[in-house]
Amino acid sequence: MTKPLPKNPVFLSLIAVFLLLPFAQVKITFFGLPLYLPEIALLVALGCYVASVENKTFSVKRFFFGDMLATVGILLFVLGATISFLAHPVSLTGLGMLKSWFFFPILAAWLTFSEASDPAK
Repeated sequence: MTKPLPKNPVFLSLIAVFLLLPFAQVKITFFGLPLYLPEIALLVALGCYVASVENKTFSVKRFFFGDMLATVGILLFVLGATISFLAHPVSLTGLGMLKSWFFFPILAAWLTFSEASDPAK
């Protein structure tokens, strides 16, 4: 017998991120900041995650330093992308690339691994 899929809102929002990838070119602007549909679903997943973590014990040390090699690699990657952005003339296009190509994919991976490694689920 197969195990049913979890019905928590973080998991469902992460599924929505992947289901909305075919509609990634649809842009919605909030307060002058363009966001794409998968990014909006990812922000909803982050909000649901933050809301669900309040009820549990949350260890910042365990969360950020649980896998030190991965944390250092991600920090170096983000630092390199930021230095590359700052080395060129600052533009809104560059900020959009930093947001869409680096920040949101790292956030999606972080939320996915965090949800997958949670033993309570």
